[in-house]
Amino acid sequence: MMAIFSRRQLEFLGAVDLPNTPAIEKIIHLYGIIPVYRGAVNRQAMKQAIDILRQGGMLGIFPEGGFWEPVISQAKTGVAWLSYFSQAPILPIGFGDTRGKLSEILRLKRPELTMHIGKPLPPVRITPEEDRKISIQQHANAIMDAVWQLVPQEVIDKKSIVDNENFELQVQVFDSDGSPIGIPPHLVLTEGHWLSRFTHRINLINLVRDNLHLPVQALKDLPDSPPLQDIITACQAVIDYTQDVYPYFFTYRYGPQDGVSMFTSFAQLRDLAHWALHHGCTLKIIPFHHFTNPKTGQRVTRTRPIEHEIR
Repeated sequence: MMAIFSRRQLEFLGAVDLPNTPAIEKIIHLYGIIPVYRGAVNRQAMKQAIDILRQGGMLGIFPEGGFWEPVISQAKTGVAWLSYFSQAPILPIGFGDTRGKLSEILRLKRPELTMHIGKPLPPVRITPEEDRKISIQQHANAIMDAVWQLVPQEVIDKKSIVDNENFELQVQVFDSDGSPIGIPPHLVLTEGHWLSRFTHRINLINLVRDNLHLPVQALKDLPDSPPLQDIITACQAVIDYTQDVYPYFFTYRYGPQDGVSMFTSFAQLRDLAHWALHHGCTLKIIPFHHFTNPKTGQRVTRTRPIEHEIR
């Protein structure tokens, strides 16, 4: 919609670090984008983008940088950096709900799509007295706020489905007779809450399963006590991917420290499942997601992911 309704040629910055569905891949290939590998140093992409802007071109960018968290998150700073270095103004645009609309179009249906265009924001400027890093983040937040003011309230309500959330992973071990036993101290899951967060982020775990084709369904089915070998296979697949293919997979999304903690949670669960399998034990693993419903104010606890997050 941005490309079709723009009166001038519009270039796009787009993530290519993860595979898309075949239909989206074809659209991206036919149109052509400036490729961005999220979490990595993208000097060439930034240079191309700044060159376009300095020549008076128009650049399409999605400042939130991802869709794996259901709550409204802090803006990424890329859009502010680009405006600062090129001294290009920013035109905020907000969209209505787009879930399922592409599949309807491909089935030759005519879904309703809405795009709200705001007023241009001046180029990002920073005085010598300002801390540049802090100022860039503040400008990025202001740009994101301008975008959200153009998004219909019903979309914002769906985006803000949780508040005051926290996660925990409850693990119990049973011997071959079905009696509960303690977890060996060196196998206690100190980072288990991060794995619980992963299982409850339906967009993220489905992306890993459907786009990356990693066998992680067992992690989604933890409350149903899947076979230990399936849990081991799922954890090892995620570990191998983040070690060998895309090391920024978690750190880009959650920051360096928390990203490493999430990676560690998979290794810890894998090691515990290995130990349990070797000793003929069984595991009962329940991933808890506690949050406050912003509409009712009630505290909610879930053990399975919410299937209707924004996509």
